[in-house]
Amino acid sequence: MKKRRFAQPIVLNSDTIAGMEEPEIKNRLENLNAELTEIGDSERGKPWEVELCYLERELQMRKLRSQLHTQYLKKIQEEEPEEDWA
Repeated sequence: MKKRRFAQPIVLNSDTIAGMEEPEIKNRLENLNAELTEIGDSERGKPWEVELCYLERELQMRKLRSQLHTQYLKKIQEEEPEEDWA
């Protein structure tokens, strides 16, 4: 069975990726993974692997920032004295 030929993926810079919505990043990841699976050849698949790494790293950073922000808010809330509004 002959494998389809794919144009190499456009490698986005980190600023572009940072401006993307999370569903858009996940969709791009799915598409690139599907193409890479079909390509199969590790040497030809390097551009896809590079782009996948950038996208996965962005998702990891967002998840970490979210976790740290939640921890920060929890800490601030614990440190604030209760205000009596009555």
